[in-house]
Amino acid sequence: MVKGSLHLKTPDKQFKVEFNGRIVRVMKQENQIYRISLQFVDMNESIRSEIIRYCMYKQIELRNKIKGISLD
Repeated sequence: MVKGSLHLKTPDKQFKVEFNGRIVRVMKQENQIYRISLQFVDMNESIRSEIIRYCMYKQIELRNKIKGISLD
């Protein structure tokens, strides 16, 4: 089990999300870097929704960046 916080920032909003998680996978990458997958545990539904909304925003931002469109 791990504890941590996510700092999520968009042009109109910035917030910090505290979380408890369980490590479900560890993959060794190059240069002693590890990719770790977490499962969030005991998360409030409203916080979960904020994380999903942020991820969707970042996906749109990346897609628009590829197309040459800015969200700012």
